[in-house]
Amino acid sequence: MKRSMWKIAILTTAFMLLAAAPAMACGAHRLKGSFEGGTVGFNPDPTAVGERCPEGFEWILDSAGAMDLKTRAFEGEMAVESQHCSRWLTPPEGKAWGQIGAGLMILTAGDDELHLAYEGYFRFKGDVETEWVSKVVAKFRIVGGEGVFADATGKGLLFMTDETNVQTGRLKGLIRFGR
Repeated sequence: MKRSMWKIAILTTAFMLLAAAPAMACGAHRLKGSFEGGTVGFNPDPTAVGERCPEGFEWILDSAGAMDLKTRAFEGEMAVESQHCSRWLTPPEGKAWGQIGAGLMILTAGDDELHLAYEGYFRFKGDVETEWVSKVVAKFRIVGGEGVFADATGKGLLFMTDETNVQTGRLKGLIRFGR
């Protein structure tokens, strides 16, 4: 499983790079961001998970922080709130794999807002009761926005590290502005 997950991540990255040149010719522009934040909520309640998440997911994770975002139409810091569903694919002992689904990340700065839907996988090592490190690889797509992002579309990859509730990461992708 470990080898195939990394192959998927590498192939996805290669596809994004190959697709970038034609996409740039069609009006798409680079989207880059770096994130710092942390976990602000963890909800394993089966009722809440059942109402919010696809079948089979085990908990909801809430995060918040700040993103330094760079696009053609916006460059600066944005507040970030995100929420996603998670589940174990292998037992959470030692080194394990998990899945992320139904993620929504909202980036906000004044009247400008960007909404990203995301899903992917995480690799976990450590002890779920005390310390852990999770490495996340997820794909995202732009699903809405306001202000300069009102008619934006696009997609890309999200890479995150969570070290005992302290999260850092980056996103890379393409964005097309509708205006």
